[in-house]
Amino acid sequence: MPILPEGKAVRYTLQHKKSGFITLLVVLFSLSVYTFITGFILYKYLSDSLFPNDIVLQINGNPDIFMEGMELLQIIEMLHIEGFLLSMLFLTVFSINLRTLLPENLKVLLIMAGFISTGFYLLALFGIKYISQLWGYVYTAGLLLSSFILATVNTVNLYSFITGKLK
Repeated sequence: MPILPEGKAVRYTLQHKKSGFITLLVVLFSLSVYTFITGFILYKYLSDSLFPNDIVLQINGNPDIFMEGMELLQIIEMLHIEGFLLSMLFLTVFSINLRTLLPENLKVLLIMAGFISTGFYLLALFGIKYISQLWGYVYTAGLLLSSFILATVNTVNLYSFITGKLK
């Protein structure tokens, strides 16, 4: 067998032998991402944390119905868990997206929009607690926008891997 520079023959063979398995893994991962997004939005809805007025009441409390507000430690604990989950999910989905044929400018735009919307979603809890109740709208918009971006990029990944349109 002739020796090719930089081991191209081995890399070519390995990529084509494993491409079906990688596609299967990406499809299964994409389906689990849709399940996660749906479950996360459903969890926020059922725990009264989806709409601006509900999250403001949850953070600040309501003395009329003897509902205590959240302490700083509770907010940080919630942010720690959700921040870790969302950052790992975004990292994985966007690292898969780097292989798609989208223009580089669009990839950068999606990454920045996803990062900023998730950041606003997470930091809006402090805004609700310490600045203004209007941050409840930032919280809901950030949650819905980051979920939409995540679902959109996941759909592009799924389409690209199923059709084989990859770099």
